[in-house]
Amino acid sequence: MISWIIVIILVVLAFVFAKFRHIKHKTFLIVLIIAFLLFYITASSVLGGNANLKSFDGIVAAGKAYFSWLVHIGSNAKTIAGSAVNMDWAGNITNSITAK
Repeated sequence: MISWIIVIILVVLAFVFAKFRHIKHKTFLIVLIIAFLLFYITASSVLGGNANLKSFDGIVAAGKAYFSWLVHIGSNAKTIAGSAVNMDWAGNITNSITAK
């Protein structure tokens, strides 16, 4: 039920902001909607419906779990980028020159 309310709110916001004629407002709206949808999709997949969002303690616990997941994603991205930088991407130059 709450997901339908969120979608309805997003659609209403889209129509309100679409009335603006400036492209900056439309671009901001599109970025805002995409960011909110990404947050909603990732939060629902991370929490998996196990979070109690009806109490303050449940919201805090869900927030801790979600932001812990985000930190781990950043750590994994750092590890992958570091490994990619340290790889030998030049290949074997002597074999490519003698092959011609």
